[in-house]
Amino acid sequence: MMLSEHSMKVSIREFVEQDRELCKQVLAELRDWFGIKSSNKTYISILGTIPTAVAVVDDEIIGFAALEQHNQDSIELHVIAVKKAYHNRGIGTKLINWAELGTGFDLAFLSAIIHANSFDQNQELVNAVK
Repeated sequence: MMLSEHSMKVSIREFVEQDRELCKQVLAELRDWFGIKSSNKTYISILGTIPTAVAVVDDEIIGFAALEQHNQDSIELHVIAVKKAYHNRGIGTKLINWAELGTGFDLAFLSAIIHANSFDQNQELVNAVK
């Protein structure tokens, strides 16, 4: 039975090396969005070398996000992924909040874009802001 957003306890914590394979499984489950194997390999290999957090429910990793800061004025949400069964339950928002707290950057505009768009298969974030 799927828990509602209000009844499930989601925690966001820093990535540890033991999380790598579980994050890989999250991406594998999202083939409609992460279908390029070489890109997925890069996403997974960089985790932990840049600021990375995982979303956890009942000791299960259900999502993750990683940030890449290019300079003092620019940060990139390198990757964010949440298991499909947990979409539309505020998990991505919690990961964005982690990013904001950890960097001091205001990522509210990104959160607004994510919520305003359904992000169909192969739709890129950059298309949403054009």
